[in-house]
Amino acid sequence: AAAAAAIESGQIHVSPEGGLALSDLDRLKKSPKFEVSTRGNEGNAVMNTIEYNFRRKELADRRVREAIVRAIDINFFCENFLYGFAKPASGPYPTTSPKFFAKDVPRYPFDKKKAEALLDEAGYKRDAKGQRFSLRLVPAPWGEDITLWSTFMQQSLQQVGIGVEIVRYDAAGFLSNVYKDWNFDLATGWHQYRGDPAVSTTVWYRSGSPKGAPWTNQWGWKSDNVDQLIDAAAFEIEPVKRRKLYADLAGQVNTEIPVWMAAERLLI
Repeated sequence: AAAAAAIESGQIHVSPEGGLALSDLDRLKKSPKFEVSTRGNEGNAVMNTIEYNFRRKELADRRVREAIVRAIDINFFCENFLYGFAKPASGPYPTTSPKFFAKDVPRYPFDKKKAEALLDEAGYKRDAKGQRFSLRLVPAPWGEDITLWSTFMQQSLQQVGIGVEIVRYDAAGFLSNVYKDWNFDLATGWHQYRGDPAVSTTVWYRSGSPKGAPWTNQWGWKSDNVDQLIDAAAFEIEPVKRRKLYADLAGQVNTEIPVWMAAERLLI
């Protein structure tokens, strides 16, 4: 609120990367006095995540992971919670990375009936109170959008019979509980894309990261095929072959859903 007042009064001239509330950005973008733009941040796309703990038997079932994705109306979230400053993601690489963005990958659009059917098929039918099971969601403590996203996830999953308890920690507590102690069922935060999949993306999927390493595959999930694709792409120097390897990787992880990149936006 102080930053919004300062920029409106002319005390400051620029407010970069999340300095203003989304509601203020939405209001100021309608004024001819201000430019509200993501220009210059194309190399730093942020993607809201759904991170699954495979040690929880329900989440080890791919059908349950797909059901969770299908139960959440990401279009609605982007338009109504993020004021249109985001759009649904469709894989591990954002649209701002045209050399690697993978168009032909499995997608799971919002479909509440399909989500219910997948949960039934997996053997988790509603009980007398309409509940299937409950999950513990640990959100990262940075970013207004993460707070909104975790609440929207909770509300959406309740609609298909999955109870969600949101447990909040400070930064150190979040990193420790999710990536070191594995004390979560679902987690959510940011994947920040750094211009090339080898820099910040493949660590979300490659097995073998040291326990406690933040923003890495600490899910209890392993795919030899995915590991091989990541390793091959890391050593490939021919551009066309390298893009093909990363496209194959996107198809694999969008099929298996070890972690879901849900919404894509650029920081303002």
